[in-house]
Amino acid sequence: MGKFWLAVLTVVCIASTANGGERPFAEEWEIYRGFLIEPACGQSSDKAKCEVALDRWRRDFRWATDTSFHNQLIGQRNIALCLASSCDGVKPNQLLACAWAEVILNSGDPKISGEDVAFKQDTCASLSVGERKVASAQATRLLNMLTGSIQTAR
Repeated sequence: MGKFWLAVLTVVCIASTANGGERPFAEEWEIYRGFLIEPACGQSSDKAKCEVALDRWRRDFRWATDTSFHNQLIGQRNIALCLASSCDGVKPNQLLACAWAEVILNSGDPKISGEDVAFKQDTCASLSVGERKVASAQATRLLNMLTGSIQTAR
């Protein structure tokens, strides 16, 4: 399967339908939990390390998606970085890393820096034109979820 179609399949599995199929935050978390290399910590050779990775990923996801968190930008940067580089046992996904980088730049946060711009350029550079379009659509969906433009269960 080509890189583009694999990326499309990944986003199709993640994205809500265009005709109003909203994905609640709890369901969204279940998707992102799946990006852990060893989500079943009971089967991990290093259970403590696995649990730390799961806790960090859960924390970062909550920070990234919780609009009441005092600095959502930290969580969003951590999610994008982990998806780009496989930190803390997270499976890399360049397409979603690119989408989160776009979320960061379009969030309007006054703390956005040149590093955020460079990260998006670097992260999205390896994607094809089609993959960048899919990443942009995913970023739009995430921004809509974060701003309440679609209904979510909290």
